[in-house]
Formats: sequence, structure tokens, C-alpha cells
Amino acid sequence: MLRIVFSIKLRTILIFLVSFFVLATTCYGSVSQYASQYKTKKYYSLLSTIKKAAKQRNRAYTLTELYILYYSYLQTGQITKANHYFHAIQASSSVVVRRVTYNTTMSYLYSTKSYDSLISLFHVVLNEHDAFLNARVLVLLYDTFKHYTNKPKLAKTLRWFFLNYPKFQKDQRLMLLYLQSLPKGSNEYKNILLKYWVVASHSKFKAAYRKQLKQVKIYKTTSAYFQDIIEHMRNQLRYREYKYIQQYVPIYLKKFPNVSEKQIQELQDIFFRSFVYKSHWYRMIWFFQRTQNYNMFHLTPADVISWQAYAYLKVRSITKGTRLVNLLKSKGYKDLDRHYHLLADYWLEHDKYDTAKVYLERMISSEKLRVNQLADNNWYLFQMYNIHNNKKGMENIIDWAEGQRFHYAADGARFCYWAIQKKLGNRDANDCYSRYPYSYYGIVSKYKTNSNGALLNSPKWSVPSANISDLLTQNQKEELNFILFMYLSNNNKSIDKFITWRLPIAQGKAYFIELCKVLSKTQNYYQLYNLSTSIFKGNKTIYKLAKEDDSINDLRRIALTYSYPKVYFNLVLKYAKESNVSPYLILAVMRAESNFRYYVRSNAGALGLLQLMYSTAREVGRKLHISVTRSKLLKPEVNLRIGAYYLHTLLRYYKGNLYYTIAAYNAGYGRVRKWRKSTAGKQGKNYFVESIRFDDTRNYVKHVLQNYYIYQFLYK
Repeated sequence: MLRIVFSIKLRTILIFLVSFFVLATTCYGSVSQYASQYKTKKYYSLLSTIKKAAKQRNRAYTLTELYILYYSYLQTGQITKANHYFHAIQASSSVVVRRVTYNTTMSYLYSTKSYDSLISLFHVVLNEHDAFLNARVLVLLYDTFKHYTNKPKLAKTLRWFFLNYPKFQKDQRLMLLYLQSLPKGSNEYKNILLKYWVVASHSKFKAAYRKQLKQVKIYKTTSAYFQDIIEHMRNQLRYREYKYIQQYVPIYLKKFPNVSEKQIQELQDIFFRSFVYKSHWYRMIWFFQRTQNYNMFHLTPADVISWQAYAYLKVRSITKGTRLVNLLKSKGYKDLDRHYHLLADYWLEHDKYDTAKVYLERMISSEKLRVNQLADNNWYLFQMYNIHNNKKGMENIIDWAEGQRFHYAADGARFCYWAIQKKLGNRDANDCYSRYPYSYYGIVSKYKTNSNGALLNSPKWSVPSANISDLLTQNQKEELNFILFMYLSNNNKSIDKFITWRLPIAQGKAYFIELCKVLSKTQNYYQLYNLSTSIFKGNKTIYKLAKEDDSINDLRRIALTYSYPKVYFNLVLKYAKESNVSPYLILAVMRAESNFRYYVRSNAGALGLLQLMYSTAREVGRKLHISVTRSKLLKPEVNLRIGAYYLHTLLRYYKGNLYYTIAAYNAGYGRVRKWRKSTAGKQGKNYFVESIRFDDTRNYVKHVLQNYYIYQFLYK
């Protein structure tokens, strides 16, 4: 059994030791050698190698060596020695190494059924305040206590956790375990039973407990218990128990008629969300047709008509919905933005632009819309004015856009680009590009495209080749070597959860960039994508870091190459040449479809790097004379070969037009045919993109083209 000992004297000694340990660093060669032996489980050989290396250096162990020594002694059953290195790591300043060690130790203690030591370790681990470790503690806590036979000790331990860590009170499995450890009929049992009912899913709350709950006196009180009812219903919304909510909320409101207006409003919000989340529009219509049902919510007649109108519009009963909306407008009811949105969307879909324009103008006049909602509505209205050649209307919208600080760069770039296209305002292409350099319209506003979407005049971006490893502290260098070791030794799952973007950014720009290099070196492209793209999210911490010695754009440009890596590039080049397709188009699609994960399976059944549907892949496979199975499609070589040829087929069908090709890759030939017909000969191919009725497809086309252009900037 691994003993966890915490004494002030021991901690003082260990902190001194670790401060001495960090004087040394491990070169990549040593890390690779350690990883090779680690993968083959040659633990005794590892111990010998590390001790020999430390002796030759005449220095103490590095963080990586400390972890390997700890793990090797653990695996060879030398617990006392393992315990020594565990404490050394625990006292270190490396957050990553410490958290990985805690995770490893918890797994080991659980596997060896050392439950008392494991529970002691939980207290230490929770002080790390790490989301992954907290979730891991919850799982192991539940599994550990399932094996406890001493119910009084179980109840005492669980009580301690519930009092000191309130988040555990929201875990229904632990709550049930705690309940089962208590003597029935005790006051504590009654209190925990009520709390369990609040957090538990209705479908998992046993009838026996429900019967016991009715006997609890607190169940019959009003104000205190009603707040528990609200929290219970809020949890049912999270568990998607929609029908239960719709059935029991009216019952509780009838049972407690004297609760506060605020509590009624809270329960009303939960009740109506259950209809909206499940799209139970016909059930909502039925509900409002029975007057006695909605009186309990203290709704005004106008509120009732508003909900009825919204439900009718959702089920496409446009005549009934419009009549009710007009009735509300005539009575001065102002909260109609969501109704106008549905009506405008319906008439836009049916190409009735004049009617849609009326509702869009009404929405824009509202004072309740957020900036991003106004951006969408103004954009639709801009399209209406464009169709009717209403230059004054377009100018007014561009003037509005000039004074806005948009939540999303894509919104601002869209207005900027189309102002240039329609010759409105004083914007020029360079201005749009400098304001929104990493957005789709920011790019195409500076570098024109031909009719098929190929980017003209595209120079190679100059990315600063800064060598910033010298800016790292010794501890940071050792921590990066440890991360490299974990990836080289195939411990991806053990380290991935601790390489979130917040942690590297908090350690400074140099650390952030060097970690990107480690992920690139070990071909962990998905993690690299997540980490490097975080630099473009506008986080305040990033801006603060950027001011250390470079501008924000310099930091972004350094991260850009890691955000757009040349993944599986030998295979990409091979099949791009074979299919006569640009390798950068293949990379662009891969980045948008799978974020470079070869193992991804979508809910719709798409597979692999290029997210190919099995039926499509089989058809393409027959043309290439290769057999295709679902398991084969998860192999990069097969997926890239079939995907490249499919892109070639689409490009040939659309005569090299990238806009149509990418739209068809996402939505199919039939829908593209319809969109082409409605935009034939009108104002260029970006007008075609904006006319795509599916938000997902429209954003997908922009995303792939943006990827394609940036890949060309970086590498062509």
C-alpha cells in the first residue's frame, strides 16, 4: 500500500531537494531513449539508465526522470522508493507533472484496492482545482465506496466530502450511495433523501424512494420546499425529462398557490423551455387552448397570444401566426422580435423579398437585440436592398456597421467587403484586410478571386522565425521535455487532458510557442490545432502576453503555422497529384471536416480525415478499383486517396469552380443546383455563398475557402 504522508518537516526537505533538481535539463535524445524503454516496459533497465545518466552529469534528476523513477518503482512493487519520488514531484512547481502524477497514482491505488490511501489522496488532488482531475475523483470516489462494507465509516467519509465539496452534492450516484449508507428514518436520511430527489433524474428515482419522500414532513411545507421543486425541475431540464416537466409543473403550481411571483416566473421559464428544447409545438398549442392550464402561470392575455403565435409560426401555420402577430402589434405589444425573425426567414426561403424586408425592418427597430443579432438582421436587410438596387438603404446599413464593435470579426468583415463591392463608404481593401486579417472576407477583400474562386495575387506570408526557447525558465524547459516524453511513450491520454490552452498561455508566450513545437514534433495535430487556434479567440490574457515584447499580430502569425500544419503531407501530395487537385484544398477540407483526426466518426456516419460517407466512398472506390470498408476509411491513406478523387470529380463537374465544389461536398449536387439557379448571373460567386439557405453549409464554404487561402499564403 502506498502511504501518503504529509509532514511540515518532510515538505521543507523536499522543496529544497526539488529546487536543486531543476538545475538540470534533459536533451531530446535522452527523452527519446527513455520513451523507447518505457514503451517496452523495461523498468529495471530504465532505472539503471537514469541513474547512470545522472551520475555522468554529476547533477540531480530532472522532472522527467523523477516521474520515470516514480513510475518504474511503482510498477516493480518498490513502494517505499516510489513514495519518495511521489513526494518530490508533489513539491515541485510543475503543474503538469504534478497533475499527471496524481492521476497515475489514483489509478494505481484503485487498481490495487488501496482505498484508504486513495481517499487520503483525493483531499490533495481536489486542491489542484483541475476540471479533469475533479471528474476523475468523482468516478473513483463512487467506484471506491461501492466496495466499502463498513456503512458507518462510509457515511462519515461521504458526509465529510459533501460538507467540504458542495459540487459532490450534484452527483446523483454519490448522493444515492450516501443515502444507502444511512439508517432509514433518521433525520439525516430524510434530508439526504430530499436532496437526492432534487438532483436525481426522474426516470432513475425509484418508486420506493418517492413513497418515502411523501412521508417526510419537509415535503409538506411551502416556501422552502418550493425552491427545491424549482431546482429539481431545472435538473430535469438538464436530463431532458421534458414530458415529466410538462406533466408535473402544473400540478405543483396548483398545490402551492401562494408562492412568490419570482418563483412562478422561474418555474414558468423551465416549463416553456421544455416545449422549445423538444420542439413540442403542437403540445404547446394544445396547452394554450385550455384556459385553465395557463392561468396558474399568471400570464397576461398578450403573453398567451404571443406563445400561441410563436408555436403556430414554428409549425409553419403562417396564416394563423401572422394574424396573431398583427393582433399583438395592434395592441402595442413590443416583444415580437422572435416572431418577426421566423416570418422574415419564412418569406426569404420562399423568395418573397418585399414581405421579408418588412419584418426585418421591424426587427432592426427593436432596442432589445444584441449586436450579433443586429448584425445578422442588418445583413439580411442589406441583401434585400441589394436585390432592389436600393443604394440609400445599403448606405445606411454600412454607416451603421462603421460605428459598431462586432462580437465576431466575420460580421464586421462581411459588411466591409460588400461596402467595397458596392462602392459604398470610404473603405478600401487594405483597410478591411488590416482590420479583419484572419477572416474569410478580410482575406478576399485584399486578394481578388477569379470566377472559379482561385485566389489571385497571393504572396507568401512572412512568419517571424523567432527562436524564443532562450526565454524559457529551467523549470519550463523541463516541463516541456516531460510533455515530449509522454507523447513519445504513447501516453497521449495521460497528458492530453492537462494541455488545455489556458494553462500554457498562463506560463507566457515563449512556453506557448514551444509547446506548439512539441505537439508538431510528435504529430499530435488535433491538440496542436486546439492550442494554436486559441490564440485567435481574443482572450484578454493573450493580448496581455502579446505586449510582452511583440504586437498581437506577431504572436498570431507565429501561431498561424501551427494552426495550419501540413498533415500527412507526403500522402496528400501523392494523391493530389494523382487526382489533379491542389494539395492545399485537401488540407483545407481536412482541417474543416475532422481537425486532422483520422479516427473521427460523425453522427451522420461520415468517416475519417475527410469525413466521407460510406456510400459515396464505395462509389468512388469502384472507379479506382479498390474495395472500401468502414474500417478502411479510417486509415489515412485510403481516406485521402478516395477523398482526393471525389474532390477531383466535383471540380470537373463544376468546371473548376471552388464555390460550387465545396458547397456540393457538404450539401450534395441537388441543393447546389437549386442555389445556382436562384443566383445565376448575379453579382459574383460570393453572392452565391451568401444565398445558401443552410447556415451550416454557408459557414462551411467560407471556412474551407479561408483554410485554402491561408494554406496558400503560408506554403505556396
